[in-house]
Amino acid sequence: MLVLCVAIQLVKAQNLTITNVNVIPTEGGETILKNQTIIIKDGKITDIIPYKQEQTKTKQIPVIDGTGKYLIPGLADMHVHFPDEKEMTLQQFFKLNLAAGVTTLRSMRGESRHLTLRDSINKKLILAPDLYISISLPSDSTVTAKDLKTFVTKSKTEGWDFIKYLSGLTPALFDSTALYCKQNNIKLVGHVFNQDLQIAIKNNQASVEHYQAILKEYRKDSLHFNNVLQQLKEKNIFVCPTLSFYYIWGMQFSDEELKARNEVNNINKETLNKWLKDYDDYSSKYKTPEKMAEGEKIVARTKQNLKDFGKLLKQMNDAKVKLLLSPDESAFNVPGFAMVEEMKLYKKADLSNYDILKIATYNAACFFDKQNEWGSITKKKSQLSFAG
Repeated sequence: MLVLCVAIQLVKAQNLTITNVNVIPTEGGETILKNQTIIIKDGKITDIIPYKQEQTKTKQIPVIDGTGKYLIPGLADMHVHFPDEKEMTLQQFFKLNLAAGVTTLRSMRGESRHLTLRDSINKKLILAPDLYISISLPSDSTVTAKDLKTFVTKSKTEGWDFIKYLSGLTPALFDSTALYCKQNNIKLVGHVFNQDLQIAIKNNQASVEHYQAILKEYRKDSLHFNNVLQQLKEKNIFVCPTLSFYYIWGMQFSDEELKARNEVNNINKETLNKWLKDYDDYSSKYKTPEKMAEGEKIVARTKQNLKDFGKLLKQMNDAKVKLLLSPDESAFNVPGFAMVEEMKLYKKADLSNYDILKIATYNAACFFDKQNEWGSITKKKSQLSFAG
């Protein structure tokens, strides 16, 4: 049901009726509202009512027949890196995401020009998913607390949506940066400082990226881990594991499995050839006699790590820790369509289909404090996708 999604974000600022569609609200409990008519005016849902055939005869606005289809909130990819435009234009990137039902992108390494692009999209001048853009903290060894305070204040003034920690700094400087972000009401997200989850928790980091710090915390003291989950929940810290990236580059898939990933067969030939070459250059070095043993250790270690983390992913979800979803940028991750591949890995961890969909929609809206605007299908909401 989640495999074929087409965003209808393009109807923003328009009137539209969707008839006889099955609705998955993702808010208010696990349910499917069957055979509903959705009334959209000025890009917002104004009514959700049981379908009657005569409804379509009296309306003078565009009608989409939703018979046999499911309506879900637009998906949100919450760890995006824009492509090298020599390989794929931003227009192509955006179209792929919309075709896959992705209506929101959280860019994790933005550029100043992306702020203008974001604003043009918000003004409906460009057809693309909504963008939230980060700026990365400086990480060189000469940066001072004064420099970071100025950086955070300037970033807020310039309109960046959040600030990303990538690497570097001292513990004291990281703590100071978190304080400056709080004072300026701008979210601090990104990598976990020194892979120490307690530092992220202490500083109320808005989201932690990738899975390793969570796994490290569990292995440090598994008996204490339930307390850690309670801390993450109480402080409303979101977790975005980006599992697909590590499955791919941890060599957990065969070549045939990589080529069979969602929509890889429809990506342009130049991009696919580059992906194949990049992956072969990386993996083939571990097939030589000198590196074979090292390669086997990488595969085995990654397999165990991801298996162990899968159990923790389920624990976090059961404990109501707010999870996010993204495959991350990688070869064989087709923009937008790789969201389904990441969903499969959450399913492998024994999360329910409903919880996975909620993570990819409603949780993302909660991260941005936009749950009253999108992320679920209720009155006054926008950003929808069809799933067939």
